[in-house]
Amino acid sequence: MPPPSEFVSDVLREKKERSEAAKIRDAILGGYQDAIEGRTVPYRGDLRQLLSKIAD
Repeated sequence: MPPPSEFVSDVLREKKERSEAAKIRDAILGGYQDAIEGRTVPYRGDLRQLLSKIAD
C-alpha cells in the first residue's frame, strides 16, 4: 500500500484529470451545438500548413 501522501497525490491528480476531461468534453459539445445551430465561420487558411507548424 502506498504511503498516505502518495495516495493523496494520486487522488488529486485523478481529480484534476477528470476536471480537465470534463472541460474538453463541454467545449466539444458546445462546438457541436454551434455547428448544429449554424454558428460557424468558414476556414480560409491552409490546414496542412497550420498542422505542420504545430507538429514542428
